[in-house]
Amino acid sequence: MQVQQPMPIMPATQDCVAAFCEYYGVDEHAADDAALSSYVCTHAQELNGLIDGYQAMAALNEEICGEFAACESEADSDIR
Repeated sequence: MQVQQPMPIMPATQDCVAAFCEYYGVDEHAADDAALSSYVCTHAQELNGLIDGYQAMAALNEEICGEFAACESEADSDIR
């Protein structure tokens, strides 16, 4: 059985692999796996699009929460 050597990856791709591993709960040591590195390299544009979308949604959710915090506090005090 031949052991595959880790595929060298560029720092930007390494960031993508780290984000992929964090999002999907994959051990980052798995990034040493050539198949995972190859997948992330091949799909980097799509993964970056997903990451950008989640970041935009997080900012939007934070803004929405900020707008409704006062309403929730008022409703909570009215209920009690």
